[in-house]
Order: sequence, then structure tokens, then C-alpha cells
Amino acid sequence: MATCYQVLGVIPPVSMADLKIAYRKAAAKHHPDLGGTHEAMIAVNDAYSQAKWEVERSSRHQTNYYQKPPKSHQKPPKSEKKKSKRKAKASPPVDPIAAWHQAIDKLVHQQIQKGYKKYWIVYEVLKSPEPPPIEIWQYLGVVLEYHPNWYKHQADKWQQYQQTKDDPVCPEHPYVSPVVLPSGNHHAAGLRCGECDRWLKWLGKDDYRVKEMNL
Repeated sequence: MATCYQVLGVIPPVSMADLKIAYRKAAAKHHPDLGGTHEAMIAVNDAYSQAKWEVERSSRHQTNYYQKPPKSHQKPPKSEKKKSKRKAKASPPVDPIAAWHQAIDKLVHQQIQKGYKKYWIVYEVLKSPEPPPIEIWQYLGVVLEYHPNWYKHQADKWQQYQQTKDDPVCPEHPYVSPVVLPSGNHHAAGLRCGECDRWLKWLGKDDYRVKEMNL
């Protein structure tokens, strides 16, 4: 019979942050909405509860259990440097989906350690210069325990963020949200300060805010 650590795919000893990441990955894999079964999801939840209790118990009795070993300040020989460079050149290409999964797991780890809200992870993903695949939005929705259909609207939000991230702000009222207004006789629109009506920026025809105004 598999142990709780084998169900979650981790090897003890493991920290609480790594245990949470492993649980979220296992939940994303066995969730009924993503092709899993109800029985497998129950087994994942039971394994997480048991492993969490064991980690908390060991952390109370062994305060120095997870200390990192001291880093060595000695420089490796030149021959080892050359070998490492050759191995890096011969490495196989990275799967983009796997790379996205690693990046999201790293963000989840930072979010747990720093105590940020869950939407901080979504905001960091929106900053990506390349649009995340739909599978990544679906995986992120399960990891963050959002609505099953949440991922369907995130691709549009990524495009909207890319169009609005460089919008200028009013120097006199930097914390006031700009207002989108049509401009004269032209079939276009621009941004104005919501406080002093200062003109800030022209908006192109491809901007989603211009399309919503049906100019």
C-alpha cells in the first residue's frame, strides 16, 4: 500500500511549503474536472492530512532538521567548468508546458512563504511577454482553487494587460484612474485624467477599449 508521501509524489523529509505545492499538483492531476476520479481525489486529501500532521510533529521536535548545509566558497577547477558547459549545450530542449508548470510552482512557493494573496500569482503570470497556453490557465485555476470555468476568460485578460501596462499617468494625479473618451471627429479614442481632464494618450483601433466603444 502506498504511503501518504508516495501518493503526493514527495520524499521525506519535506518542508510544509513543498508539501503544499505537491498537494496542489496532485490535486490538479486527480481532480474530477480534469479527468481524475472522485476516489483518487479523496486519497490525495487523506494523504495530505496525514503528511501535514507528520511534518508538523517532526518540526516541533527537531528544530534544526531543515537547516541548509553551509555553502562551499571554493571555486571548482577549470576542467569541471568546461564539463558543465558541455553538458549544458548537450541538454535536450525544454518542454514549454513543463517550464510553465515549474514557474507556477515557484510562484506558489513564494506566495506561501511571503503570505501574499492568491491573485498575486495571476498578476505575475499576466506580466509574461508570451501568452500562456490554455492548459496553463486551466492548471492555475485548479491550483488556486478557482471556479472550473475561470480559465476560459484569462487569455483575453492577458491581451488587455499587455495593452494597458504602459499607459501613462497624470503627473498631478498619479493615483486617479484614466478615463477613455472619444476624440473629436475621428473614429478613435484616448485617455484623459479622471480628475483634471488632462490628455494622456491616443488609443489605437486595435485597443480593446476602443472596440468596446464601437466608434
